[in-house]
Amino acid sequence: RGKHASAAATSVVYGIADFSTATTYLVGSPGSGCIVNRILYFAADSYVTYNATGYSAPSVHAFDGTVDTEVFRLPINPDVGATAVPKGILSMLAHGGLIYISTFDGGTTSADYLGRVFQFNPASGALTLMGATFPTGHLPYALEFHEGKLWVGTNTADMTLNGKIYFIRPNVDTAWTLDITGTNGNYCSLKSFNGSLF
Repeated sequence: RGKHASAAATSVVYGIADFSTATTYLVGSPGSGCIVNRILYFAADSYVTYNATGYSAPSVHAFDGTVDTEVFRLPINPDVGATAVPKGILSMLAHGGLIYISTFDGGTTSADYLGRVFQFNPASGALTLMGATFPTGHLPYALEFHEGKLWVGTNTADMTLNGKIYFIRPNVDTAWTLDITGTNGNYCSLKSFNGSLF
């Protein structure tokens, strides 16, 4: 992921290239894969966001040690555009048998980046949007569960801007709550430890 290639006047963007090639950032934290019930769920690298034949959305696959199966593809974010498929998956976090997925939906700089967070239930196959699209420029990069809340640290890929930390109570809240705006750059990782969030 995070690669870029060109072919015959058509730019083909793989994964998070519009986010990672201009910075030292790669995928989000804790990474683009997780395990639930002994099955590995991961962001596949088998898509392109635009090519000469049309659009293809990023997908999540499941691997049981033998069989690799596509589970779902990210839905279009109407805040980006009616036909603009998401660009990539930044992070995945497993908690309580559910998977939380942060996305890079559109944009090429901190002036227009857009992203969301979803909850996926492997048992039912339900994919649920958590709250709304994050504020423009702030990609949901770092995920962590702490005190019954899902926390997200945002990344702008611009060191002149500061990331933000939001939380939501899954299946209770309908909107994200802003907890803090940083003063020293972006948030790349979050970890719950001894009753505190670091």
